[in-house]
Amino acid sequence: VSTQSTGTNPVLQFRWFLREHNQYHTIVGVINDYLFVFSFAFWRFGIGSYFLYQSMITDKIDWVVRFGGLSLYLISVVFMYSIGKFFVRKYILKMKKKKE
Repeated sequence: VSTQSTGTNPVLQFRWFLREHNQYHTIVGVINDYLFVFSFAFWRFGIGSYFLYQSMITDKIDWVVRFGGLSLYLISVVFMYSIGKFFVRKYILKMKKKKE
């Protein structure tokens, strides 16, 4: 779990840094948003799915740890839904409006 959150944390912190210095609405901010969305999806659903699967199939892990891992994974699904809504609203719908 710590590896997954560490993978997205620098991008999230850089986003905060850009906002604090009024640089968020630049091309660097756009690139950072894309990196955050794709790195979150990769770490949480690529690597995270593998870790969750491995923890579920082994007999060496207690059920409490399995339940905790599944709970964190489900929380990641909720976060991904929220991040996806943000991304679609900010970039996809905005691009459609510009084309019209």
